[in-house]
Amino acid sequence: MQFLNFKIENFRGIQDMSLDFSFSPQSHVYTLVGLNESGKTTILEAINWCSPNLDKSLDPLDLPGYNIADAHTLIPISKRSNFNGKISSMVTIAPSIADQLKIKAYALKELKIKLIGDLGSFSVQRKKNFKDSRLVKEDSGIDKCKTRKEALIVMRGSH
Repeated sequence: MQFLNFKIENFRGIQDMSLDFSFSPQSHVYTLVGLNESGKTTILEAINWCSPNLDKSLDPLDLPGYNIADAHTLIPISKRSNFNGKISSMVTIAPSIADQLKIKAYALKELKIKLIGDLGSFSVQRKKNFKDSRLVKEDSGIDKCKTRKEALIVMRGSH
């Protein structure tokens, strides 16, 4: 699996940021360099927040503060009194052939959807919407689908 891009919006101190990894597709290691309090850890937290391993901490010592238990802590500090908008972290992925086979097997077994052909690159987004600094409950796109075909369209990004 290759990460092509990360897009972060309104995540703590980051208003809008995009990290493009497609310019050097053979690289496996990237470094974040910056002054103290410039947002390096926030970038890593936003990337981790988009991960499916939501129960795992970024910190190998499990120090307090690295797990995101309350979505309100994600609201930028300057906007916490009256935030209307979304907080999001999105990753664009190009799965390898082996990854595509695993995704297809999962979709067939768990979602009863048969995915055909090359999956190509796709994006996974995690977001929270707020109105008057209160978390707005939303259903996922797949939950709203009435048929397998609609779910497939949502999963393929054509919705």
